[in-house]
Amino acid sequence: TSICESLQLDAYQSTGGSGRTMNYNWTLTRSASDDGNVISDEANLAAIEAANAAADRANADNLQLLIVEPTELTAMADAGWTAIDIDLTVTNFLGGSAIAETTVRLSSESLPTAQMSGGSTQTSEVGSTLSIDASGAATGCDGRELSARGVDYTWTVEIVDNESSSGRRRLQGSNYQSISNDPRTFKLAPYTLEALIEYIITVTVFDQVTGVSNSASTRLIMSSGSVVAVITGGDRAVSTASNEIEVSASASYDENIPESSGSAAGLTFAWNCSAITSETQASCDDLSSILAAASEILSFPGSALAEGTYTFGVTVSAIDGRMSTASVELSAAGVTRPDVSLIGPIGGLTTTSTKTTIEAKVAIPSNGEETGELESTWSLVSGTLPVSLDEAASTPLTMTRIATRAEGIVHHDLVIQSGMLIPGSEYTFRLEAQYSESNSDLGFASLTIFTARLPSSGSIQVLPTSGMALVTKFELTALNWAADALPIRYRFSVLNAEGSLSTLRKATIVPVLGGVTLEAGEVTVIVTAIDNFGSEAQAERKINVEPLDLSSEEEDELTITSVTDELLAEAFAFNAVEQVCQVIVAASSTLSSSDESPRLVAELVSALAESRTIEDTDSESIEQSTAALRAPIVEATSIGALTVDSAASALDLAASFGRDVVLVGLGSDDATTTEDLVTVLSSLLESELFDSSESLSEADQTKSSNATETLLQTLDNLAIARIDLAVVDEAATGVCSNSICSAVQRISDDQLANSQIAIDGMDAFAVVTEATDIQGADDEFEIYLYEFNRNPRATEASASVDTSVVRFKLIAVVIEEDQRRQLEESLTQRVELAIPLKEGQRGGSRSVVTEELRLECDWGYTGTETVTCSNDETVVLDCDGARVDYIVECGETITTVCVGFDEDLGIWSQSIGNCVA
Repeated sequence: TSICESLQLDAYQSTGGSGRTMNYNWTLTRSASDDGNVISDEANLAAIEAANAAADRANADNLQLLIVEPTELTAMADAGWTAIDIDLTVTNFLGGSAIAETTVRLSSESLPTAQMSGGSTQTSEVGSTLSIDASGAATGCDGRELSARGVDYTWTVEIVDNESSSGRRRLQGSNYQSISNDPRTFKLAPYTLEALIEYIITVTVFDQVTGVSNSASTRLIMSSGSVVAVITGGDRAVSTASNEIEVSASASYDENIPESSGSAAGLTFAWNCSAITSETQASCDDLSSILAAASEILSFPGSALAEGTYTFGVTVSAIDGRMSTASVELSAAGVTRPDVSLIGPIGGLTTTSTKTTIEAKVAIPSNGEETGELESTWSLVSGTLPVSLDEAASTPLTMTRIATRAEGIVHHDLVIQSGMLIPGSEYTFRLEAQYSESNSDLGFASLTIFTARLPSSGSIQVLPTSGMALVTKFELTALNWAADALPIRYRFSVLNAEGSLSTLRKATIVPVLGGVTLEAGEVTVIVTAIDNFGSEAQAERKINVEPLDLSSEEEDELTITSVTDELLAEAFAFNAVEQVCQVIVAASSTLSSSDESPRLVAELVSALAESRTIEDTDSESIEQSTAALRAPIVEATSIGALTVDSAASALDLAASFGRDVVLVGLGSDDATTTEDLVTVLSSLLESELFDSSESLSEADQTKSSNATETLLQTLDNLAIARIDLAVVDEAATGVCSNSICSAVQRISDDQLANSQIAIDGMDAFAVVTEATDIQGADDEFEIYLYEFNRNPRATEASASVDTSVVRFKLIAVVIEEDQRRQLEESLTQRVELAIPLKEGQRGGSRSVVTEELRLECDWGYTGTETVTCSNDETVVLDCDGARVDYIVECGETITTVCVGFDEDLGIWSQSIGNCVA
């Protein structure tokens, strides 16, 4: 470290206090590795006093942060010290303690700072993405502004090699180069590094002006993963009349082995069977040869079991001796029954922070009737929910369907919504299935899951406790959090008075975030603590942030734009995407109807676009950036400060986010990405970009004409990302904003008929009144429904933008080898679509049907068609190239549509068969 700047070390990542404050004791001494000569006894005494003074300041207030001032470092250097040893002893309330130590070398050069999160020794799991963060800044000793103190980063990976003269060997090749776009972060894909091997990760920081460098290192120990034994199916009933009973442990896996399971992962299996009565134990004994075969799957005829209850257990082992066990209970009876099989969360552990899914397969008896009625019902056997199971689940508890023996298997999954399970609890769920055949008995299976406890005992500290937007730099600290599964990661966010949530920094292991810029108003600062299981808990603090005040005389030359520009320059100098987003949100809260605002909005959108080059494409980063995009666009639209250029740039940026979420996903159902992007698109739809006004310049008209397809494709991409999170037959999900509502749903082909898709806040809805099944047990439909309060195609057809438009898609999907693809063959479906009319279109009243008018989409036409009733009500149809006819019942809010697929023309048409409106 340079002696001209203060040295700061913190113990914020220390653990073991169980949520209670621990004692921190710092000591500073001349390093044992320092082989230089002491200048004099007097100078040495002054150095010792300086070292003690720094330690005493921290120890007196039990601080986790040690600050050694430049004067103290200079005193040490003047005594001839070239390095200092810093020791920290941490003691918890039970008296348990641990010691950490590090050596810092002193330099009279103006070195950049180099710090690495996680400490001097870290551990990581082989099967997890390795991510290590560093921070650096060029020297401020020469009086440089923050925006001129940028640094460059290089990373190296070395393996600890005792046979090498240096004790380490550098690893070369692209595999060991960081895959992160953020130069501050070193990231490697899972399984890049080997288990039980020690590595040295070094970051070197270069001053962009002088080229002077500094470095920091950490010793990384790659821990070995576990062997996880899994028997699929759950505790279940089986029939002794079955041709074959399977007990499978093929889903067992080794966390050290990527993309394989069971014997393919090199695992071995030792089975056992036990029973209660001597008769049933005899059946176990008769299976001894099958058990001894040590296969990953036990397979035997149902007749091998006498009626009774059996426990089959397995010990799964890796070649190095790591092992795990699992067991399952089978209830055997001599009846024909559906075979129910369940698959729950890995290891039986789930969290309340996300929805919990139990997959269920029901096998129709192979000796049953050709066609019959199958009814399956979920129930809660044990465990307590805050509401009924029907309210907690987002999938139907009971399903009745016509099932054929040819189908073999049908599905009935259970989804419990996030927040419905109680942390630290045990639940047993049971699925019963009954086939209509007279001699078929009840089939059932049950599965027990455990919910992880939440991180606890923590709080958040915000300093200072109040401030001014774009001026005050806040420091946020997560204090005293405890969790069962370490490490804890901390995500910081802020909620404004309007209820909009913005990410201040995505989750990292660092519990402190400094230099934070907050938006004006009464805001709630939130820390979310996330443990290694994925359980989340929050703490919050309300603070008041005053609007930026530039009225003082000494600040006459400052403007909101100039202040914002300086803050953005600082953020980019340090490659701090999170600070870029913070500044954009804070600056957006200062927008007004002044002439300065349109230019500022353009700069904010441009800055966010630029930050994407140093941002990783992951769900958390996208969530952070979409919130930052929402802030200026919504505010600028409300005050009329959004130009066509800025709107077009924002739309392009939103489109890039939409494309990315298709690739990397949304992360979770609770992610704010969809809500933020739909809000952005809704605001853009209300802007001049979608205005059909001829007053636009030729260049603006070009941007406007290209906007519709971009907006619709972005909505489709968001919907595709939501579909990927959905479970078949789960309730429709979506989001509504001022001008746009979007809903999606996955539904099995045998549940499609009479299904209705809609979400709260959406006036439109669709009902599939008649459905043709896809030939295949695992096949399904995807339903997309959009409602626009403004016409997104108004610029294309030179039509009024102030009309309601509904957009509907129904896509058949087949499942082949766990891959989903769109069905190419044609099917006939009947859909009733409700199209809401705006109050202005009704003339303020709802009248009875006075007339019927036809509204048509011609084949090959993409755009909108409009029909106006005699009472001035208007309906707009979004045409996408298919042949569609609508019958508009003037005066009503619902228009019935019926279309069929013309196989010869390859288009949708109303004139197919007996499809009548």
